[in-house]
Amino acid sequence: MTVGQRTGRVAVPLRERDLDHQNHVYHGVMLTLLDEGRVRFFADYLGIEEAASYVVVRVELDYHTETVLADGPLTIEYAVERAGTTSVRTLECVMTVTGRRVATAVITCVLWDAETRAPRALTTAERERLERFATPPPLGEVVEIAGAEVLGTER
Repeated sequence: MTVGQRTGRVAVPLRERDLDHQNHVYHGVMLTLLDEGRVRFFADYLGIEEAASYVVVRVELDYHTETVLADGPLTIEYAVERAGTTSVRTLECVMTVTGRRVATAVITCVLWDAETRAPRALTTAERERLERFATPPPLGEVVEIAGAEVLGTER
């Protein structure tokens, strides 16, 4: 199954401070870059405007090749694998300026009510926007996103 038109793309710049002692993008920075892009994806594509309105509760991240400063800006492609009652699971693929895949991730976020400090349910409008990007693979089926294969996870 190919995600195709149900994806959102966000460009994220690389900065000198993102590099480690080997001049690679530091592995921890990749999480920050994914998060920077996800904030914009959630706002621009899904209408979830406030970064404080969700928390990341699970991260699965695979690095496929080194990433160096000349590879930027990076493009991160996002697809919604699943929208639950309070959670959203995204498939994320990081690509260089030339289109080379450098990392893939599966991220689970829980919508958050900052006032009550507890999970909150998706609104009807949020669910409708999410469903436009939903691409749920059957359990164990491989999904392709930007040339990366991601295995469908539990339901």
